[in-house]
Amino acid sequence: MLSKEGCLKAIEILRQRLKSIEKKDFYLSIPLNMLPISPRGCNALMTKNLTTVKSVIEYGLDNIHLLKGMGPVTENELTSLFKKILEKKELLNGLSEQQLQITLFT
Repeated sequence: MLSKEGCLKAIEILRQRLKSIEKKDFYLSIPLNMLPISPRGCNALMTKNLTTVKSVIEYGLDNIHLLKGMGPVTENELTSLFKKILEKKELLNGLSEQQLQITLFT
């Protein structure tokens, strides 16, 4: 049985682990309206209710061409952007909206 101090210490360790997990996967919860996506690309994603980076990744980059109204230019725009996000995911965690835009445009 843990003492009160031991319980408090265990709770603090669990809180720290939870914070690190949340930071690690922050990029997955980025809403699409924060990303540099054309109106056509945004509309195509919205037809399937894809609203976050996570939902697009789960849908699959290989399936983007199947979205309604998807042409080759928009497909290229979206696949390039999401590949870039996956490559830079460690850099994206914890960024502000302005920092996010700068990181994705460079």
